[in-house]
Amino acid sequence: PLFRSGFSWIASPACTELESIVMDWLAKAMQLPKHFLTSNESGEMQRGGGVIHGTASEAVLVALLAARMKTVRRIQEKDPCLSAPAIIGKLVAYGSEHVNMVVSSS
Repeated sequence: PLFRSGFSWIASPACTELESIVMDWLAKAMQLPKHFLTSNESGEMQRGGGVIHGTASEAVLVALLAARMKTVRRIQEKDPCLSAPAIIGKLVAYGSEHVNMVVSSS
């Protein structure tokens, strides 16, 4: 069947496989380095790849969470005594009037 709910890999592994193939096509079309690919020439899975989000709000949320995690790790490398909650409590994200509604409403 063509119309499947691909909410997670467990709901539809075929959708996940198709998404990986499409992301590899996109990475190749953009001439990204090979470490961005989900599989190598022999078809073995590797660490690269990406995700196609269902909405801009999902993509913004994931980007903000990734930036937060990277910032917490960077600060903890400089000062290992600081806890993640202590650091997160002081973080601020700035945006313009053109920011996605998920950011302005949070």
